[in-house]
Amino acid sequence: MNYIADAVSVVIPLYNHRRYIEEALESVLAQTKPAYEIIVVDDGSTDDSVSLVRTMARRCPDSFVVWSQPNQGAHAALNAGIARASGEYIAILNSDDAWHPDRLRQCSDAIGEAAAVATAIEFFDSTGTSMNDAFYREARGFFDTCDDLPLALINGNFIMTTSNLFARRGAIMDAGGFSNLRYAHDLDLFLTLMANGGEFKLLDAPLLRYRRHDANTISEDVLSMKAEWAMVTAAYIWRLMQRRAMDWFWYARLTEISDKHGLTRLLIPAVAFLASLPGEKQTCNALYSHGDFARFFRGIVR
Repeated sequence: MNYIADAVSVVIPLYNHRRYIEEALESVLAQTKPAYEIIVVDDGSTDDSVSLVRTMARRCPDSFVVWSQPNQGAHAALNAGIARASGEYIAILNSDDAWHPDRLRQCSDAIGEAAAVATAIEFFDSTGTSMNDAFYREARGFFDTCDDLPLALINGNFIMTTSNLFARRGAIMDAGGFSNLRYAHDLDLFLTLMANGGEFKLLDAPLLRYRRHDANTISEDVLSMKAEWAMVTAAYIWRLMQRRAMDWFWYARLTEISDKHGLTRLLIPAVAFLASLPGEKQTCNALYSHGDFARFFRGIVR
């Protein structure tokens, strides 16, 4: 599919965020570099959030694309929106987050030949009050020390969220889009972009406002989250094994990280599982499509 050079398509997956979606959309409409289109995919909301979106879309009907689909998860809504997008670049905004007005301009200016750009983050709560985030501070500090982005993201995903992704549409498509994971589909895509040879640039300006609230998926099932974290790490290892010479020093550093988080015992069965699959199936999508392995894998997480 041909796409429009230098144009930015904003993709917003929406699910039951009536309280927050207006602020999210206002932050897109206030951008110093206007979006070419704003694609809102309602993932089966049961509140009236999509009605509010349609009302706001009347302000600039030529820019909005809005539709509802049965609930399938954030990854499915994102993939549907990206497939519909016309711009060379994709900027994702979750329906409970917001952007600094200059985010699209600064990311567009910075991307160059890179696959993707992410920025620093400002955190705020359900009331809009700014807050500190210890996880982010520690995970970002680890990257500043180790200076290896994939290792740092495996240690702690300080990019945090799909809302922090500004990427080439072609790079996302080459990576296969988002995997069908609930908790780690963002980390999987970030690592896949880099495993495919793409550069991932980081900007120091806090151009994303990430909202912490009780309904964040990050606060849900810790064991399932850990299983997906291990699977994503294994998939990244598997891609590296196919595409570059072994760097044993790098693997030693990875093992230190996986030991620290209790992931090492999960990586062997996860890599073996991926190796057992046909080449085109060796992705994180396989985790939940193979029930026996998913049950086994979930059972050994602790």
